Amino acid sequence: MPSNYAIKEYSLRDADYYMDHVPETIMQKLSEEEHENLKEIFSSALPKASPKLIDFRFVINLIFARYFFVLLVGKDRYKRRKMNQDTPTSHPYHHSFRRFIHRLTAMLLLLTMNLLVSIFVITFIYMILRLCGFNLSVQLPNA
Repeated sequence: MPSNYAIKEYSLRDADYYMDHVPETIMQKLSEEEHENLKEIFSSALPKASPKLIDFRFVINLIFARYFFVLLVGKDRYKRRKMNQDTPTSHPYHHSFRRFIHRLTAMLLLLTMNLLVSIFVITFIYMILRLCGFNLSVQLPNA
């Protein structure tokens, strides 16, 4: 078996990876032109990654479960199917309103994440300074 069988990361798989999965008896029956056409079909079927403004991924491993968190913010490059004209979502203002709501949600998520990271950093610095013996309490003057 080729070494490509060990690739577990989906994003690292290419057309050659899938060509290795075709049985050898079938591969021997194919001409060189058919072999190249099959390889082109595999490569065109693979999703192409598009750059994102934010690509935030992390995994939380618990004893009983594994959770994957993914936050992607960027342009959606998937082709959308055209909706029927008689559906209620085909209103001309619906698309722009939905786009506005999605952008607003992304901005609120970014601001929330920024706030959480800032609070964590400030708390961490405060705890380090307290451990070093600095007293950061503010004394108000008596009137």
